[in-house]
Amino acid sequence: MNSVRTGAPGRRRHAPALWAVAAVVAVAAGLASEAIERPLERLGFAPIRSAQAAQPSTAGRDLAASCTGCHNTDGRAIGMALPIAGLPADRLIQLMADFRDGKRPATVMNQISKGYTPDQVKLIADYLAAQAPKK
Repeated sequence: MNSVRTGAPGRRRHAPALWAVAAVVAVAAGLASEAIERPLERLGFAPIRSAQAAQPSTAGRDLAASCTGCHNTDGRAIGMALPIAGLPADRLIQLMADFRDGKRPATVMNQISKGYTPDQVKLIADYLAAQAPKK
C-alpha cells in the first residue's frame, strides 16, 4: 500500500491515489454516492454501471438453463416435453401462469412455475422467444 510518513512518528497517511482507487472500487461495487461519482467523472472515469448497461444481459439465458432437463438447451424439447423455442414471449408467460395457477395439467411444471417471480418469467420468455424453433 502506498503511504507516506507524516510528521508524527509511527503515523502514516495514505497517498491521494489510494482515495481514487477506493472510489473507483466503490463505484464498481455500486456502493458509491453521487458525491464520489461526480469528481471521478470530472477526472475522466465513467461509472461502471454505464458500461454494464451497454452489455446484453444473460439473465434470461441463465434462468432458462434450469429448463434444459426437459426442454433441452435453447428450448428444443426432449422426449414428450413441449418445444418452447421460438414461441412468442407473451404465450410463454401465459403458459407459466396457467401452470402456476393449476389451469394447465402438468407433471412438474405446476411446481416449477411457482418458483419464479414475474420478472424472472419475463426474462426466460424473452430469451426463449428469441431462439430458433426446432426444424
